[in-house]
Amino acid sequence: IIVSFPLGYLIDRIGRKNAILIAVPGDIIAFVIYFSAPNYAYLIIARIINAFFDAIIFPTALAFIGDQFERRGYPLSLFYTLVSLSILVGAGSSSFITLSQGFRYVFIVSIVIHLILFSIVYFTSFKETKRAELGDSIRQVKLSFKYLISASLAMFSVYMFVGTIAGSLGNALRISLGITDQTAAAQVGIFLAITSIAAIPFFFISSYICERITPLLSVFLASLIGMIASTTMYMNISYYLYFVAPLLG
Repeated sequence: IIVSFPLGYLIDRIGRKNAILIAVPGDIIAFVIYFSAPNYAYLIIARIINAFFDAIIFPTALAFIGDQFERRGYPLSLFYTLVSLSILVGAGSSSFITLSQGFRYVFIVSIVIHLILFSIVYFTSFKETKRAELGDSIRQVKLSFKYLISASLAMFSVYMFVGTIAGSLGNALRISLGITDQTAAAQVGIFLAITSIAAIPFFFISSYICERITPLLSVFLASLIGMIASTTMYMNISYYLYFVAPLLG
């Protein structure tokens, strides 16, 4: 949170490609510290470094899409489809690596992926955009403020929902159904997997609505479905679990 605003401005000033070429080596440094950490203090240091450079990578990825495409709905849908698949594949593969080899080797895989990313960006030419001054950036934010607020509130509700699932649902299931911690954790994992898979077709439906009508309609429909999902979970958190999973997606 602290670094997001200045780093966002930095991305506008130095260009997207340069931002990625700075951020990826920084992330690799964090992964090396993760791998070699002798105690939790080192893990916290690595996490701070990781968070700093991730605050460059993710906004830059979205800015790339904004720069390269006039109609951004479909490209963003494709981007978030790949994000959802990455969550599924990444969570599964990291769990397998951790169980078979230990958690350190997850970061070896992450380093390899980042080296591939660095090479792709370095050798690819991108459409250059006008380097924005701070006043230009602030002016654009003011012009789109109602969209930013709507999108932020929608994302806040999604993360509240996910946080509830990940943070408390496992314990609620264990108590209500009388199951073990491992089984409850598996149930939560299945829930999030269903959510991620169900989301994929709706990314493209949403992009169609955004491009043909207005993004606000897509946000409104998502909020309405979110209220249905929340009410259903409130009624019976364990019984309606898998009914709500695709709704959240």
